[in-house]
Amino acid sequence: MKFFYSLLFIIASINLQAQCLIDSSIIAIKNITVIPMTDTLTVLNNKTVIIQNKVITQISDTNLVSIPSTAYVINGSGKYLIPGLCDMHAHLLQRNDAILELANGVTTVCNMHGEPWHITFRDSINAGQVSMYSNKISSPRIYTSGPIMNYMGHPFFNPPAIQNQTQANASLQSQDAIGYDFYKTYTYLTNGVFNAIQNHAVTSGKFIKGHGNDWIGAANIINSNQKCIEHFWGYLPNDTLDPIEQALEDSTLSKGKWNCPTLIVRWNREHLDSIRANEPSYVQYACPSSLLNNWRNTSSNPQEFSNVNEYKKLLKRLYQSNAKLMLGTDNITPYSVAGFAVHRELEIYVEAGLSPHQALTLATAKPYQFLQECGFGNNAGTITIGKRADLVILNQNPLLNISNTQAIYGVIGNGSYYSTSCLQSLLSNVACNSTVAINEIHADEETLFVYPNPAQSKLNIKGLPENGKGEIWVINQLGQIIFKSTFTSQLSIESIPTGFYYLLAYDGHTYYSQKFVKK
Repeated sequence: MKFFYSLLFIIASINLQAQCLIDSSIIAIKNITVIPMTDTLTVLNNKTVIIQNKVITQISDTNLVSIPSTAYVINGSGKYLIPGLCDMHAHLLQRNDAILELANGVTTVCNMHGEPWHITFRDSINAGQVSMYSNKISSPRIYTSGPIMNYMGHPFFNPPAIQNQTQANASLQSQDAIGYDFYKTYTYLTNGVFNAIQNHAVTSGKFIKGHGNDWIGAANIINSNQKCIEHFWGYLPNDTLDPIEQALEDSTLSKGKWNCPTLIVRWNREHLDSIRANEPSYVQYACPSSLLNNWRNTSSNPQEFSNVNEYKKLLKRLYQSNAKLMLGTDNITPYSVAGFAVHRELEIYVEAGLSPHQALTLATAKPYQFLQECGFGNNAGTITIGKRADLVILNQNPLLNISNTQAIYGVIGNGSYYSTSCLQSLLSNVACNSTVAINEIHADEETLFVYPNPAQSKLNIKGLPENGKGEIWVINQLGQIIFKSTFTSQLSIESIPTGFYYLLAYDGHTYYSQKFVKK
């Protein structure tokens, strides 16, 4: 797979199409409506924006600006300028994904499973040293976590399993040496391993950005020093807003915990059949094509209820309470395509009751507030003097209709200008026709019901599929597998010592888990 991606990059680099970007040291956007995405709902009409050496240096009334004679001038009449968009839960599967992001106005991404090539690509693209299809690709700005840390690894990315503190420390030391920006924790880690990761993060000065943890519990994750929770993992929104959920949301606010909702994952999961029947045109960019074939497979990816409407209400409640939120898409899940998925995520936020301006805040200013808290600086995300020139020029007003973020006239990424025709030219090179095999993209996770709990001799299990086949593991707090069993509705546990244990089952598609106490 890595060889395939490298080969794609080599082919891309020698493609002989003409350069189409504008890489002028001075760019002027004349007579445009600026939506700066600062804290208040501000709209600045008839402005001229001057960019010098990749930085915004002037935002003034057009009739007061003297445009340098050497500037490249963009006519902004009737158009709207917003900050470049951010996807804070992205997956760069290949270098071409940078073009998908850029073409959609996404100028910052946080890659959520890192491999060494991401570090080289991150540093090169940030330095403006990447050339693809005869054009410099200067954006998106890339931040990346290290490899996923999870008890059983991951069914797609195949990182090493992290089952004890020794393995965790070895992984963390390797990640630091390679130079990743964040640590990514996943759904299943023992208390001891998670605490080891927390302690290392404090020492290294880096932050944890990851899933909730089904073994540790949502309340403990919210109270930990994990910086951000992905996918609203562990929250249990419901019609009645019971005391348990209310306590989780209250703790989120009091602890200042960040969340990256990725509601597109839940929405798509609930509407897979209709999406399959009317596939959007951008599925041509879901590469390799076997990725799309996996999404089309109703056996491995069935339509399922995901409670998306309650998670929309959760988003709105947290936003109205000034919780820390930022946009992400998890673009390896069905029909979430790099770049394009950002626009759908924004639409879902508005469906949830946010205004277009509020939704845009989660894709612009808020991600850079998060990055500033993590020590990376607040260098973009708003249109203000001194910020890096990551900007999107739109043909229509996104404050009237959030779908207008797709009406892109041009993108300025790290000071380089890409017109619509240039972006379309770049996109024409990255439609997918690969037949390379790919692993199943996503293993679902379900919670088991076990009783009695605590148990002494027999542990009854509910929640495994009827007539299902798979394996059950009983794991101690050190991450050691005490014993294994085929799927069963009752385990005999007389022989194991008293203590706290994790139960984990897998049927080839779905993980099932629960905790229990042997007395």
